[in-house]
Amino acid sequence: MISYLLAIVVSTISALLVQSIWYNPSVFGNQWQALTKTKKSAIQDIVKVVAFSSVVTAVTRSLVLLLLCVLLIPSTELEIISLAVIVWVGFILPEHIYIAVITKLPKQLLYIYAGCSLATVVAQSISLWLVLQFLNAPLLS
Repeated sequence: MISYLLAIVVSTISALLVQSIWYNPSVFGNQWQALTKTKKSAIQDIVKVVAFSSVVTAVTRSLVLLLLCVLLIPSTELEIISLAVIVWVGFILPEHIYIAVITKLPKQLLYIYAGCSLATVVAQSISLWLVLQFLNAPLLS
């Protein structure tokens, strides 16, 4: 049980790290700011609002990924990355596309959002799997 909780915590932290790097001004932050026409003065307020929802989303995604690991028992790095990509293609990407279509989101912004979600779910899956491997969690035996 402790190994599962630790895996969820590490997976959640990995998601937050990926997102903070992704939206760093030197990565995609400046492009995002220009495409959304967000003023620099408003960014701190946005970060405060997004921080809580990012944590909740990351914890939820970690729980679902843990359940998928229990059900599917991935045994290699390739299997866990494949699982992450399948989750992204099947559940996350279609939602990004749907929102982009109905809100007429610029393609570049769709690419930024979708790329971040792909990188996030892959990082979460790998970190969750590695913690479970390291702790010799029963589902991976």
